[in-house]
Amino acid sequence: MRSWAAQVGEWLRWLLGDAPLPSREARMKPAATAVVALLLIAGLLVTVREPSGAANAPAPSFNQLQGIDPLSPVERAVYGEALAGIAQRSVGRRAKHAKRAAHSHSTDRARGSNRNSGGGQSTTTSANDGSGGSGSASTTTGTVGQPSGGSPPPTETSPAAAAPSGAHGATSGWPGAPTDVVAVGGQGSVTISWSAPQTSGSSEVIGYDLYVGTAPGGEATVPQNGSTPLADTTIAVSGLTPGRTYFFVVRAVNADGHTSAGSSEVSAIPQTGSAAGVTGPFVGSAPEAVGSGGYWLVDSGGAIVARGTAVGYPAATGQGTPTSPVVGMASTPDGKGYWEVTTTGQVYAFGDAAIYPPGPNPTSPGGSIAPVTAIASTPDGKGYWEVTTAGQVYAFGDAVLFPPAGGSEPQLGSPVVALVVDSTGKGYWEVTTAGQVYAFGDATSYGSAFGPNPGDPVVAAGPGPGGHGYLLVTAHATVFTFGPTTSTVGTVTGSDQISSVAQSPTGGYWLVSWSGGVIGYGGASALGNG
Repeated sequence: MRSWAAQVGEWLRWLLGDAPLPSREARMKPAATAVVALLLIAGLLVTVREPSGAANAPAPSFNQLQGIDPLSPVERAVYGEALAGIAQRSVGRRAKHAKRAAHSHSTDRARGSNRNSGGGQSTTTSANDGSGGSGSASTTTGTVGQPSGGSPPPTETSPAAAAPSGAHGATSGWPGAPTDVVAVGGQGSVTISWSAPQTSGSSEVIGYDLYVGTAPGGEATVPQNGSTPLADTTIAVSGLTPGRTYFFVVRAVNADGHTSAGSSEVSAIPQTGSAAGVTGPFVGSAPEAVGSGGYWLVDSGGAIVARGTAVGYPAATGQGTPTSPVVGMASTPDGKGYWEVTTTGQVYAFGDAAIYPPGPNPTSPGGSIAPVTAIASTPDGKGYWEVTTAGQVYAFGDAVLFPPAGGSEPQLGSPVVALVVDSTGKGYWEVTTAGQVYAFGDATSYGSAFGPNPGDPVVAAGPGPGGHGYLLVTAHATVFTFGPTTSTVGTVTGSDQISSVAQSPTGGYWLVSWSGGVIGYGGASALGNG
């Protein structure tokens, strides 16, 4: 230390002009001291700045830094191993800080990844209509307006093709898709109906979402019903453009907010409006008198549409309006009147049709546990029969009850949809949705359309060609005829779902759809729609 101080003193005396230039040794030591000081300052600055930079750029590994020599060969030769050791320790500190910064950066990235991937699976809950139970819902008809627009969210393209994440696994909590979806065009509207899904997922199904579009697979991704699930399994979409094809997809929603995959896509075409007062689907039809060219259609509210030579008749005096849905109609033999019947057995007469007292029935139709589904006139028009979905028959006026042709009551396997009267008036047939036919009185059984597709049930029936035997019609217009000499099967294409059939007095039949569309079959010509 004294030597170093003496050499510094030589430098000071030289600067004052009191001594010659210091010796080589005196010159080298202060220079080495200055170099060491500069290196230490530089190392300190790097140590302070390095952690903040390590967070934004890949840090060199500790092994990489250990291989760095901070001195050039000339510096090492001039300053010796002592200075090299000091510089290497500075680099060691840099490596230590870099290693610590790299570890901190890696930990932050891992935490960020956990934040992004943690918290369980993300679920998109669509607003829908609520049906009230696991796999069950009511069938009350509702109405919603014109299809909503709006651009689809980026998570879905079409409800028909896309589904919420995990919607297909029974253990994932999502309900199954609704089944048996049917769309029927009405007067500027379409009625869509479906069945509840077979599985409800993690909780009961509380409702449904309906998606509407104007192109296949192009349904809006916003439910037609908005944020409230539909509680019913039937809905009418109104305000539609007649003649334009609309497409529909239904999804189920459970109580946990899980939305199912889309149902099968269905489509329908709204019809142009016609008869004033028509509000509901057309549920029945009846031909005018023999030799005439006309028919009547009736909707569920009792409104009548007359086509061809048929005319509308006033209601009988003292009658009110139906208090329950109308399900069918029958015309008088002379074609100057007709009856309407409701689900509760109420009968409304028009024209020369009369209301007749009940015959010797075991109970009245109003006391039946099953709804009335059809009415049929006696050959002379002085009476009629009503039949329920359970096969119970009620006679009025000169109509009489007949025993089963086989002697024992039939064991029905499906609901009755029609009652066809034999041309003699001494018997009749009951027809079920499964195509089963049961004969009563003098009526002869000519066979059944047993086992039609469950998705295409029998929905209507009438007398066979020439008044012999009977004819059955399915929802999708497959026609079965059974008679004493032959049985045939035919199909009508291009129709909406069929609801009733009327025999033309001039030959052939008119098939009537729920929307009021009429198609001629077997030589009959359509005379106009509902």
